[in-house]
Amino acid sequence: MPRCIEFTDTPDRRVTLAVAADGLHLQVREPALRFDAGFGLRSDGDAQLFGVCRGSGAAPQRACLVLESGSPDDLCVTMRGADGRLMLAPTQLHRLAAA
Repeated sequence: MPRCIEFTDTPDRRVTLAVAADGLHLQVREPALRFDAGFGLRSDGDAQLFGVCRGSGAAPQRACLVLESGSPDDLCVTMRGADGRLMLAPTQLHRLAAA
């Protein structure tokens, strides 16, 4: 993956978010989900990114990831399917130190 800014929820990295020049990539270990987006819209100060979510064994589906900034080093993310179904409950992420 190209150079990126990474966020995670806990030291064991159950949820990770990478923001890179080629887009945004979210990985969830349980349930196994991967979300990739290349563009977004701002609404009321929150970023909404539209992309494709892939789960283990499930067909890829369109989804929306909402990013809410808590501070320069913290984000809250929520993901919903195109049908409005909650796919990832609001999760607080913390920026990882650059390697």
